[in-house]
Amino acid sequence: MGDFGSMLTSVFRPASEAKFEWSGWSVYEGHTAAVFSYRIELAHSTFHSTQSYITLGLRRKHFSANWAAKGLVYVDPETPQVYRLTIDSVDVPADFPVQNVHIAIDYAIRKVGDRDYLLPVRSISSVEVDKRVYKADTEFADYRKFSADAAVTFGAEADEAPGRMQ
Repeated sequence: MGDFGSMLTSVFRPASEAKFEWSGWSVYEGHTAAVFSYRIELAHSTFHSTQSYITLGLRRKHFSANWAAKGLVYVDPETPQVYRLTIDSVDVPADFPVQNVHIAIDYAIRKVGDRDYLLPVRSISSVEVDKRVYKADTEFADYRKFSADAAVTFGAEADEAPGRMQ
């Protein structure tokens, strides 16, 4: 779920018709990883970029473009959990202000509450906008479980409950 889950979904969903090819074995963060390259053609891609500008006449201009994607997937051959996913933009319209999108997401198993989850632990992204490159490097840590308990009762138990409104 969320941005990082949706990126995995965008690559692996059947409708993307991603073409995977074996790239070889690698060691990633001390683990053996099977590495696959992939490509998603524009007609099947859900990847897109948007850009808004406010012009000198104080009018807002909004641009949006879909793009094809290629990248690498690093997979644990035993589980098969994804260790790393890279996404690179391909076939972005030449006149679009956003070019050269690169995203790399590292995943790891983290305990949250009493369960293990595959979660993002680091994300690096860069994008070229109007010939300027912007980069974001994000680390995720200290995952926590938040919960609340509540009970709804009906009948005789509810009639005897403290603070019952009449």
